[in-house]
Amino acid sequence: DENGTEVAKVAVTVDGTWQKRGHSSKIGVVFVISVATGEILDYEVKSLVCYECRAREHMDRDSEEYKAWKASHTNCHINHSTSSEDMEASAAVEMFGRSVEKLHLKYTTFVGDGDSSSFWSSARSHDCKIWRQISCSQRGVWGHVQKRMGTALRKKLADGKGVAGKGRLTDKVINRIQNYYGNAIRENCGNLQGMKESIKAIQCHMIVDEDMSLKKQHRHCPKDKDTWCKFWADMHNKTNTYDNSKRLPAVFMKELDPIFKRLSDNALLSRCLQGFTQNQNESVNSQLWSRCSKTTFVGVRKVQIAVCETVAVFNTGAASKAVIMDLSGVNPGQSMLKALRDQDKRRIVTAGRKVSVKYRTQRKILWAKRKSK
Repeated sequence: DENGTEVAKVAVTVDGTWQKRGHSSKIGVVFVISVATGEILDYEVKSLVCYECRAREHMDRDSEEYKAWKASHTNCHINHSTSSEDMEASAAVEMFGRSVEKLHLKYTTFVGDGDSSSFWSSARSHDCKIWRQISCSQRGVWGHVQKRMGTALRKKLADGKGVAGKGRLTDKVINRIQNYYGNAIRENCGNLQGMKESIKAIQCHMIVDEDMSLKKQHRHCPKDKDTWCKFWADMHNKTNTYDNSKRLPAVFMKELDPIFKRLSDNALLSRCLQGFTQNQNESVNSQLWSRCSKTTFVGVRKVQIAVCETVAVFNTGAASKAVIMDLSGVNPGQSMLKALRDQDKRRIVTAGRKVSVKYRTQRKILWAKRKSK
């Protein structure tokens, strides 16, 4: 209860998207989405340009004509003055600041990806518990931290010390380690010690230690029947699929140890425990730019219209377009209503299929094949 108003505390995920690729876009959009419900709670369109103002740049600022236009120009589209990259942070602070008054909601938990600039601005500006976003459930999101492993290992290839080559640290091996690392995080949500043990297993599984027997070298690997470690799988199934020659030489144990220690740090892994995702933000961004292409020039007004349509469809389905038409004085016909309902039905069916065990298993297989090329 704040100032006599009942206020609900919610966890939100915040992410920005830009109309033009790169950090030179004149227009950016930031969404705040509820972690619990997946509903868009608020949005902000930021713009560095107003084309009405630009069209009158040649006019004399002291002329009566310009002054009259300036007085009537109350809907200027410029609402941001610093860099395009700062749009996300600026919009996040504004939306956090108005949440109590506008929505009777207090954003007490912030979920942002590893490069989320809005994290820092919101943290400094508001009393909120911060969770840096690292997902443990979907590749598209926990890839943020998973990519750190790939990036660190590829720096070893670029430092000129000759760690690449056959039986060495190749791109294919890096992809395997990166995938193992992502799985270690995803499969141990809520279990910090389990994550650390799984990450240690990757290091010992991938790198030869000639001073130990194979059993000791694979002591950290899972030993159940469904294990990903072929050494223990062979022990269970009485097969001979394990190939010790594909492992990295012993010299890499010391070379890569700092990377594994840094990426198994308690502070980093503890952010993974909640299993928060930012998938809904990526979905919203995709829907927005399918309505308003990034490759074609558009003005602020068109982006705002596309954002409003995206919010309506994302929160309440395609049938919400009929409500908008009705409010605009346009009577939607029966054929259109049927088409909108069918669109919503297909969306539900597709969503159900994508969360099925069969679909997710097939997706993992295809992903592994792509990464192994």
